[in-house]
Amino acid sequence: MSPFLYSLFTHDCRALHGSNTIIKITIESAYREEVDRLATWCHNNNLLLNTNTKELVLDFRRKTDIHPPIHINGAAVEHVSSFKFLGIHLSQDLTWTTNCSSLVKKAHQRLFFLRTLKKNHLSSDILVNFYRCTIERILTSCVTVWYGNCSASDRKALQKVVKTAQRIAGAPLPAIEDIYRRRAVTGGPRRSLKTPVTQRMDCSPSCPLGGATGASGQNPPGSEQLLPHCCLPAEL
Repeated sequence: MSPFLYSLFTHDCRALHGSNTIIKITIESAYREEVDRLATWCHNNNLLLNTNTKELVLDFRRKTDIHPPIHINGAAVEHVSSFKFLGIHLSQDLTWTTNCSSLVKKAHQRLFFLRTLKKNHLSSDILVNFYRCTIERILTSCVTVWYGNCSASDRKALQKVVKTAQRIAGAPLPAIEDIYRRRAVTGGPRRSLKTPVTQRMDCSPSCPLGGATGASGQNPPGSEQLLPHCCLPAEL
C-alpha cells in the first residue's frame, strides 16, 4: 500500500484527545484506554492487531509495582525485559549488556571460519580482510549508539574478541574504541578565514577588496576582516 493510500485509509484513526501526542507514564489508565480504542477502530475497519507483540516497561521508581499486562481483544501482551529493534537489543534498565553479549556471541561464531582460513595457510592480508568484513562489522554495528554508555566489562569482552582475531590473523587490528571515536567525531578543527589583518597586502586589480584599506594603506591594529582567497596570508 502506498503512503498516500495508507494516509487516506487511516485518516480517522486518531488519539482520544487531539492535543495528546505523548501519553505520560503516570497516566496508565489513559494509555490502556488508547490501546482499547485502537483495537476497536481496527475491528470496525476489518483489521486485526498483532497480539504476538511484546511490551517493555521502563520503571525507575525505587518501589516498583507489578504492572498488569495490556490486553488486546482479550489476549494479554507479554512483558519482556529486552527486545531487538533495528538490530539493537534494548533493555528495560537501559544498559547495553544484553546487546554486547549478543554481539560477542555472534563474533565468536565467525572466529571459527577465521581459524579455518588460517589453517589453510592464507596470507595475513586475506585474514584481515575477512575479519573486517565479517567480525568487525558485527562488533561495530551501530557502535555510535551504544558504545559510549557501555560498562567496562562489556568493553573488555568486545576487545577480547579483537585480540583473539589479532592473534589468529597475525596482524594488528583497530580497537573497538578507536573505531567508535573515529565514527563519532563529525570532523576535526576547521581553519577560520577570519584572520586579523596587521599589515597591508597588495591585491590584484580584480580583487573585491582592492582599495578597501584606509588612506594610510593599513587597517587599525587588532581589526579583523573576512578575506577572499587571493588575500589570505601564506601561512593559512
